[in-house]
Amino acid sequence: MRNPNPLAAQRRAHYRADAPDDIPSPTRCRELALELDPERGFLDFLSSSRRGRNNDEHFTVHIQTESLPPKSFIRIGAIDKTVIYIASPELVFMQLAQRRPLEEAVYFGFALCSLYRIDPTAPSGLRQRDERLLSSSERIIADRSLTSIKHIEAFLDTAKGNLGYEKARSALKFVRAGSRSPMESALAISLGLPRNRGGFGLGVGQMNHAVRIFNGTDWSGERRYVTRYPDISIEHADSSGRKTTVGIDYDGHAFHSTATALARDARRRNEIASIRGFTHLSISAQEATDFVAFCKFADQARRALGIRSLDRCPRNNPTVADLEKRNAIERKQLDLWRKLICQSDFRRIE
Repeated sequence: MRNPNPLAAQRRAHYRADAPDDIPSPTRCRELALELDPERGFLDFLSSSRRGRNNDEHFTVHIQTESLPPKSFIRIGAIDKTVIYIASPELVFMQLAQRRPLEEAVYFGFALCSLYRIDPTAPSGLRQRDERLLSSSERIIADRSLTSIKHIEAFLDTAKGNLGYEKARSALKFVRAGSRSPMESALAISLGLPRNRGGFGLGVGQMNHAVRIFNGTDWSGERRYVTRYPDISIEHADSSGRKTTVGIDYDGHAFHSTATALARDARRRNEIASIRGFTHLSISAQEATDFVAFCKFADQARRALGIRSLDRCPRNNPTVADLEKRNAIERKQLDLWRKLICQSDFRRIE
């Protein structure tokens, strides 16, 4: 989540399917932990044998006896004479799906397929993986997403029978690529997951999907267009097949607090407002982190999409069972909101 994609600088990737039958000495493990992850000074090692399995404050050794798919480990280089392989993002997703609840696996899936990485040295705490860096001769893209939904699907096709396979398949249905921030991912998941999973049941939308907008004509009468990229685009088709789309932008403090940013946001809203069948909504950090305000926003998005109210609790004379069912759903929504949108212990893992 924090490191550049190690494959971006490699012409050819080298993989292996099995975990090694031993690990370096405890002293070497400590040195590698400090070299490869100086911020935490801690690494997890995987071995197919219990031989030499001694945990330490700088590392933990896990035992892997199950056969794994061919592209489970990626070679990223060598330090001195020690060749370094890391778990592939696809294997990480399958392992997380086995150990974590579905909503957490979905969140990590978003992060693995995202266009951002965590970087405490950046002004906003994030780096965009597709930003162009100035080289000696031209601007180049020096990074890319860790994986894609297609790559995860292909990996899972070779992992049938492995631990975590079924749960990973279930979680992948809700994963979307292209998120540019953790909050974008959290909002998409909270709004999109089914209500019995703690979401608001609007459907998980596309992330930063291009929207082409008519922008008048030039001096010769040629039609002009501009392209905008709402953070989240949710589409819904009614019973007649008519489609309605809601575009949602998250106005975070880091990028939307200056006068220039506010003017840019207003111009973008005005451009998108002219699209037929498209409603543009924006949500601020203050609104997103207030649960009552967030619920109202979710209901506004639902009405804009033309989705019937999903609250089946009768307004007049509801039974105890009706009230208990509604309260259970609201508790799940509150729990998911606290976990994903608020700065919870889970969010700090990333």
